Amino acid sequence: MPFADKGETKVVVGPLNLTVRQGTMPPGEIRLWPDNPRIKHLVAQFETWPDESDLMAVIERVARTAYRNLYRDIQKFGQQEAVFLRPEESDGRVETATVIEGNTRVAILKDLHSRFPKEGRYALVKAYLLPEDFDENDLAILMANYHVKGTLRNQWDRYQIGAFLYEHIEAKHHFNQNEMAEHIGKSPSWVSRHLTVYRFAQAFKDELEGTYGLSPGHAEEETNKNFSKLEEAWKVKAFREETDRSPDALDTLFRWVHEGKFRDHRAVRAIYEIYANPTSRQAVDAGGVGAGDDAAGKLDKALPLHDDLDRLLRRIEAVQLADLDSIDRNKVKAVLDALTNLDSMIQSLRRKR
Repeated sequence: MPFADKGETKVVVGPLNLTVRQGTMPPGEIRLWPDNPRIKHLVAQFETWPDESDLMAVIERVARTAYRNLYRDIQKFGQQEAVFLRPEESDGRVETATVIEGNTRVAILKDLHSRFPKEGRYALVKAYLLPEDFDENDLAILMANYHVKGTLRNQWDRYQIGAFLYEHIEAKHHFNQNEMAEHIGKSPSWVSRHLTVYRFAQAFKDELEGTYGLSPGHAEEETNKNFSKLEEAWKVKAFREETDRSPDALDTLFRWVHEGKFRDHRAVRAIYEIYANPTSRQAVDAGGVGAGDDAAGKLDKALPLHDDLDRLLRRIEAVQLADLDSIDRNKVKAVLDALTNLDSMIQSLRRKR
């Protein structure tokens, strides 16, 4: 059954003002998108091109809790929001299409329709057809406003966001950092930080492939799994400077992360102190899984203040351009002054040591 056209409608997604055809299509006529950024790191593990069952499995696997919650909602209430399809026309009719935005919803409807073929609310997918002139730049803006900006739909994790930004800014050169920031309502520094940390994580991935012999797909999955730990290490300025002086510092970090020495990403905040202390470093090297956590605890670096700073950082990163008018600059300045004083005290203490 082809796409059942129900006329034009206007859809606004971030800076995109779209005129699209709206309608319905059977789930069996809709193809899942293997290049979906959310599942790329899992698709990379397949030795052959994944079929529909493979893609449905990785869509469920990549975010199990979100998948199960959405599954329950659709099973109980039916599909609420339309998906975006890229049509494949035949004799003027859309016989098949690929879902570009809404892969999880389509995968769930496919599963429910196969389980309950007589249930009408699972038999059709509500959809918008993307215009013929919808190019790759428009697609990137659409995806970013849904999954990077973090206000319209399930946000990707930070590794997936970094990979997305890297692909469209540095690999394909669709945008520069300022343009991407403007399209999604973020600051250029937010974009730059995500790109920098992603590059750092890619160095870990290269190490997994080159030194430890992991396949690209498995190295990608391990990098994604350990991204929060790598990000915490990158945030430690003293350790970044140590890696510039000594390549062994970076090799040691990557080895410890690969071997599971850190289970809690917060413990990695003590990476410089652990590495610089011969006793602590030897204990982590000789210890098993979680040895880095134990060393951090003994150094008493897992301070409650770190959690507060993390929360503040996440809150600042979530600020949208529309929020700026309501923010008191005097309070911002007071926080900046306090953080500057704290940083000065830390640097002064480290110089004395």
